[in-house]
Amino acid sequence: MKRNIVIGAAVAAVIVVAALVVFLVPFGGSGPSNEEARKKADTLFVAMREQGGTATFDAAQPDGDGLIIKGLKITPPEKATQGKKRTITVDELHIREMDWKNTQKPQFADIEIKGARIAGIKVDPKFQEFSKVTGLNELVLGGRVKYRLDAEKKQVVVEPFRVTIDAMGAYTFNVSLEGVDVAQLQNATQGGKLQPNQMMGMMSQVKLRSLTLTIKDDGGLEKFWKFQGAEMKKSADDLRKETLAKIDAAAASPLAQSKLVSEALTAAKKFITNPGTLTISAKPSEPVPLFPVVMGAMAGGAKPAMLDQIKEKLNLTITAE
Repeated sequence: MKRNIVIGAAVAAVIVVAALVVFLVPFGGSGPSNEEARKKADTLFVAMREQGGTATFDAAQPDGDGLIIKGLKITPPEKATQGKKRTITVDELHIREMDWKNTQKPQFADIEIKGARIAGIKVDPKFQEFSKVTGLNELVLGGRVKYRLDAEKKQVVVEPFRVTIDAMGAYTFNVSLEGVDVAQLQNATQGGKLQPNQMMGMMSQVKLRSLTLTIKDDGGLEKFWKFQGAEMKKSADDLRKETLAKIDAAAASPLAQSKLVSEALTAAKKFITNPGTLTISAKPSEPVPLFPVVMGAMAGGAKPAMLDQIKEKLNLTITAE
């Protein structure tokens, strides 16, 4: 549906921006710039230069061992944007930490993007419709990713991976894994594309240490109701009430005998009634192999007993505040 296209595109866009700016985009500088900082930034983006992507920036300056780059204008290769030419502007790219000795396959990094905008989106008919209904006249995106890969310990820690949309909300994902073959992981995601066979082999060895997914609302849910309501010719309040009624009906179903399902429904109702922060957290007492959990859930189906086994094994909680 249109609402999913618009909102989903916004979230996907900042993820694409983060990936392109951090790992792929070449920097050809213009205007005032610290020469050493420009050369340092250049080392990050060899791969996309070879693929035809371009970018310019207004200024680059050192920040300790990191960099602050301002006034970016990025045009990724069309194959990275599904054949569509997209220009993205970014107010500021802040590289707090980077594996400068291995910039093509960095083992650690801490990067933040501020003020990312997709050129031309204001004239997109889908966004114009969304803007008319919700009053959101511009999509301003941000994001941060901080991660560390430890090949020796076979550990991956991402804390955080965050996407923000001004006047909509923030989406934060933290995860800590062990049993990860780092070289295999990098090969399985070569060129920004997942290699399913390699990913499957790698995932069979992975154990979950912790995971948190947080959605912090900043007006996005209300805009969702308004836009969906416009499509369905209903008010935002009517749609909200209908959704809450469906949650109440689900709470009376046999599946709600599961503690996990009951907890999820309670959190969803609270979040919809009074939007704030919705959090899904898994903090097992010891690392849990992921593959058997997923396969077991698929084999057992959505049954209360199976779902509660997963909840207990992962120490899984779902809350709203």
